[in-house]
Amino acid sequence: MKKLTALRGATQVLNEENDIVLQLAALYDALLQENQFKEEDVVSIIFSVTSDITVKNPAAALRASGRASATALFSTLEPPSSSLPRVIRVLIHCYLEEACFLRHIYRNGAEILRPDFSAPPPPKDSGKLAGKQDEGWYQDAVRMTQSQEDYLEMAAFLAEKNGEVRVTALAAELGFSKASVSAALKMLEEKDLIKHERYGTVQLTNKGRTLAAEIREKHDLLKKFLCDTRGVAAGIAEKDACKMEHILSEETFIKLRAFVARSEKLVK
Repeated sequence: MKKLTALRGATQVLNEENDIVLQLAALYDALLQENQFKEEDVVSIIFSVTSDITVKNPAAALRASGRASATALFSTLEPPSSSLPRVIRVLIHCYLEEACFLRHIYRNGAEILRPDFSAPPPPKDSGKLAGKQDEGWYQDAVRMTQSQEDYLEMAAFLAEKNGEVRVTALAAELGFSKASVSAALKMLEEKDLIKHERYGTVQLTNKGRTLAAEIREKHDLLKKFLCDTRGVAAGIAEKDACKMEHILSEETFIKLRAFVARSEKLVK
């Protein structure tokens, strides 16, 4: 049985029409996919934008991408001095199954506004891991968002490639603004995963390097599984592994690693 529910989301954007359309579409798609609702389930959408965004009605921007035909309203908010600039917030009223776990999405730097909403929900079997301090990547991943894992993984990659990590390089590689990257780095530093002084380089802590290596191991394993055992093209496998690495449970990871190892032995 479905009930009327309110979902929240936010994203930081550039003050450019194309970027607003792109970021709103990505936010809406993420809310739809994570909460498994359909267009016909949406009753209304309310947008609020900071006053430093001067282009395009966000409702029109979302419709321009072929999404959200429901009734939409928007208002302009003065950005508090302590808040992020160029932010669009959405409130979607839709019908969802009563048992559905609500996933509010804050992305592209907006995670800092609501870290309580940005964290992924615990897996159903998380109770089995309670009290264990040696679960490696899994214990930390439960407390991290997908975007935070992406930032950490890219920081480790750039450190290995260039010998140092700078905000400008991270922004260029991930396609985000420097303000968004700085906000994300602050959250990683609060988790003791990196050290970053303003205008300085980003240094991964031992904990950060370990977690980044474990995230990368998941990525490489998933890509290998898709390419070598399922015959998926390398480019597609790379993109799919980037998405799947964030939701892989510890149990599945261990069994998948064993499966790939057995497959390699059979090939030899």
